[in-house]
Amino acid sequence: MLELSSPSFADGGAIPDRFAKEGGNVLPAFDWHGAPEGTESYALIVEDPDAPKGIVRHLAIAELGPEMRGLNEGQPLDEFTVCRNVFGDAGWGGPRPPAGDAPHHYHFRLLALDVPTLPVATGDPAVDLVHAVEGHVVDEAEIVGLYQARGG
Repeated sequence: MLELSSPSFADGGAIPDRFAKEGGNVLPAFDWHGAPEGTESYALIVEDPDAPKGIVRHLAIAELGPEMRGLNEGQPLDEFTVCRNVFGDAGWGGPRPPAGDAPHHYHFRLLALDVPTLPVATGDPAVDLVHAVEGHVVDEAEIVGLYQARGG
């Protein structure tokens, strides 16, 4: 069974400010294990379903090799296919909920895929990756982090 964790924050816990868009925008670290047989690659998608305009995506990465067991804090993502996040960047876009909102829930989903590549390219909209993984997910693991804007 695929399992995902982060040494940067606890599942169900607060995401530290340094990972937020306006607090440093550092990519959190992730560890995973338990890939099912047939895993050819991984994708990592981070979504905030609490956003006022509906689900927004803060990260969408594909072509994480089957030998990988995690990402380091602040790791450069140049060697992977990285789609555009809610801020229009191909990379990590940390939490930035509106001030005054209740804490938002950020869902970090690791997908084990049965293909090594997908029909998406760096810079494509994140939603393209969400659609491209359909029918290729052999297992999925998720953790959730909470973030509330300062002053909120």
